[in-house]
Amino acid sequence: SSMFSFIISWLNAATLGCWLASTTALLMIGYTCIRVQRILRIRQLGGVRAFNVTPNPASTSVWRFFGGVNQAQGEDMLSGFFTEYFNKAPSGNQDVFEFEIPLLTRAIVTRDPDHIKTILTTKFAEFGKGPNFHELWKPFLGDGIFSTDGKLWHGSRALIRPMFLKDRVSDLAKFERGVQAFMAQLPSSGQTVELMSLLYRATLDTTTEFLLGRSAGSLENPEVAFIKAFDEVQKTQMRIAMMKLASPFHVLVDKKEYYRGIKTLESFIMPFVEKTLTLSTEELEEIGKSDQDFTFLHGLANFTRDPKVIRDQIMAVLLAGRDTTAATLSWAFCTFTPFPYKPRLMLATTYDLSPSWISTYAQGFRHTDELAAYPEKWARLREEVLSTVGSHKAPTYDDLKGLRYLRYTLNETLRLYPAVPYNVRTALQHQITQTTMVLLLLRATSNASSHTSPFDVLTNAHSLNKDTTLPGGPGRSDIAVLKGDTVSYSPYIMQRRRDLYPPVTAEFADPSTFSPERWYSWQPRSWEFIPFNGGPRICVGQNFAMTEMAYFMVRILQRYERLEYRGDWEAQLHKADIVARPSLGVPVALFSAGE
Repeated sequence: SSMFSFIISWLNAATLGCWLASTTALLMIGYTCIRVQRILRIRQLGGVRAFNVTPNPASTSVWRFFGGVNQAQGEDMLSGFFTEYFNKAPSGNQDVFEFEIPLLTRAIVTRDPDHIKTILTTKFAEFGKGPNFHELWKPFLGDGIFSTDGKLWHGSRALIRPMFLKDRVSDLAKFERGVQAFMAQLPSSGQTVELMSLLYRATLDTTTEFLLGRSAGSLENPEVAFIKAFDEVQKTQMRIAMMKLASPFHVLVDKKEYYRGIKTLESFIMPFVEKTLTLSTEELEEIGKSDQDFTFLHGLANFTRDPKVIRDQIMAVLLAGRDTTAATLSWAFCTFTPFPYKPRLMLATTYDLSPSWISTYAQGFRHTDELAAYPEKWARLREEVLSTVGSHKAPTYDDLKGLRYLRYTLNETLRLYPAVPYNVRTALQHQITQTTMVLLLLRATSNASSHTSPFDVLTNAHSLNKDTTLPGGPGRSDIAVLKGDTVSYSPYIMQRRRDLYPPVTAEFADPSTFSPERWYSWQPRSWEFIPFNGGPRICVGQNFAMTEMAYFMVRILQRYERLEYRGDWEAQLHKADIVARPSLGVPVALFSAGE
């Protein structure tokens, strides 16, 4: 029996060994076929590959890169990590690189404004969010404006856009209620407060009031379940997205709290939706005549009675309306406080990268020559507000438009810290409809002189999908983008490229420093400043966001004549989640006028 057991175990081991060997061989054959197919398609397209940071799937470079992405995300150093790989590219082509997930995906990362322009306008129809993005984000955003393409996206934009017309945005009463609730939470003059958390709660309350007609109440109750659920859903969603980008193991992310959080959000939103859908068309039209009672939800209900469609649009605007505004205001307050920056060395040590990227990353945070002038910038802002609006009066919409230095301050904040630091598009694989396929088959079978058989139509249907390119620039070949490839672009990294700016002069400060004054004599070239994206998918709520931020700033400047940072700037980092924010918050002291 022992001999029999030995033979069985030997056979099992041999079978397992054969299975592993054959599986490995099949994977290598499959990978080789995919690589050869990509090479042939790129040659046929007349383009070239970008600098490939993972040229060999069997080398450590693949896992060093993927491991580095995941750790850099966890360490809040993602921008510096990507900048290092841009710098590794050959001279003259350092604005784009690519990587591959073996057997799965080819991804391109760019900081080239011409590439971004091509994706967002010139070849808009050839790039979109894509089916994978839609699938990853659907539990959270559903079929809303941020996760769809084609007819679904067009329908969402048509629903949302009327809600952000000037007549709706210029009604500032909702902002006044929000800012008064916010300032009621501020401590006495000179006491430390973590401003960022208050700003996030304030903009959440303002956004939910705009959307639903009722505030989430998070300023009065910071432990409210809604805000905790919203933060948890975003955190997990970003992790899923990054894992999908850098590895095939995003399916292993624990999503229990994620789905629980989505249910919490829906339990707050859906009762308002259901109540609104009980209103008749006449009742909705009557409410629409009143600025005081009209909400975003009422506007949607005028166009659709589908509760899921309304839910998806509200979730999308909630994400954009709360986080982007709060994050930008947080950075705005940061910029008035000088801080040194000492980077951590963990990533360079762990992943054997040169430390050059760390100094590059630190450069974006280090304010140098103008440190002493920062209190003067706050004073200049306050002087403009007091001379235009006064010390107590609520600003009007026209007042806000006339505050030039305030507008330049917000522009400069968005230049250095765009709210959405990374975005992604996919080279779309346009689906052939059944009707189109039938017509092609009928044409092939009915035309006797045709050399095309029905079999050819079916087997070559993929040829109707068009591979595309990104411009290579003067003297360089175009970058080939095959259907299904993803292209990530970074407004954050692009807007910090020194070569995109004029030389430093007395009027134009170093691009790495915070200087609203530069905007008096300088305007960025087209596609080199895109805090609200661009092209047909440009943010429909940008006027709403700029108005809300300006309103909050004015009311705070009226009350406080200076601020002081009370945290550790040496540890502060750029936390690049869905929306980028200071990693350690904004602990400051605000000093009331006359004290």
